Amino acid sequence: MNTTESQIEKKLIYPSPFHLEEGWNICIENQNKNCTHNEIDQLTMKGLLSYTDFEILKLLAACRYVNTHNLEFALRQSLPECYLKSDYQRNLRKLVHAGLLLKHCLCLHTETREHMDIVSPLRFYSLSPGACSYIEPLVESPCLFRGALPDYAVMEHLASSQLLIRFQASYKHAIKACYRNVRKKVGVHDFVLDALIRYLSRIGESPQSVTLFVLCGRSHTESTKSLISRIHLLFRWLERHHGQYGQYMIIILLEHFKEIPNIFHNVAAHNIGFFHYPLYFALDTDLLAFPLFECLYRCSDDGSSDKCMIDRVQITL
Repeated sequence: MNTTESQIEKKLIYPSPFHLEEGWNICIENQNKNCTHNEIDQLTMKGLLSYTDFEILKLLAACRYVNTHNLEFALRQSLPECYLKSDYQRNLRKLVHAGLLLKHCLCLHTETREHMDIVSPLRFYSLSPGACSYIEPLVESPCLFRGALPDYAVMEHLASSQLLIRFQASYKHAIKACYRNVRKKVGVHDFVLDALIRYLSRIGESPQSVTLFVLCGRSHTESTKSLISRIHLLFRWLERHHGQYGQYMIIILLEHFKEIPNIFHNVAAHNIGFFHYPLYFALDTDLLAFPLFECLYRCSDDGSSDKCMIDRVQITL
């Protein structure tokens, strides 16, 4: 596929579920927002927490935030056949009621939280503080990022969780390592990679390790600023460390097709040698239908100052 910026509006664009309008907030729906280790032990001894329940808790310890659809998709990939069900709503309701999970929704900003004006069908989950400290020691690679996140960053987190869950389902036999929220430093500046994935490519005579650097942005103003800053810092960091990575790709995960040119032009304008970097774009909704390497986009300058060529590309693993 070859598309110019002027053709973008003609392309059918499906909305991302991980969209945050200005003036929206993330709210917690459940009344019981925490639990103790002793309460979890008591539920376990009474047989009220099942194997599936613990798999849900471990998944959220690894991903931090996951929406309902991707959580159930991940369970269908990981659970033994005898534990598979049509949905896991009863498990989720039980864990929310017990204060192990926090159930989140999007609502309009109000001065008080006495009434929530819910504005989106999106529902997603995270571990309560007590459940988090209980489960993390049981997980091989927990998401150890601490501290409160701005709401737009939570939406970035949801989108990158979807990418990782779908990538693991499509390419699990090739994955060597997968890390969330990887912190890097350039001089006095810190920045965070939403994900770093190492996989084994079997193209050519011998297998080669390839590293994916994943950065996620939303259409929210603050998210776009943060994304562009992080891309600039990643390029500067790679100037010093690219020798450690024989092959690598940079994946920019966005909400909409129409956002690609803006990010491309901004990054290209401020980075000499930009075109030497293997930069690709991916969209939330494409990942629901295709494996990542079948729905990537690359940009090239068409010679004018305000347009670019966008090609859809497929990469063989």
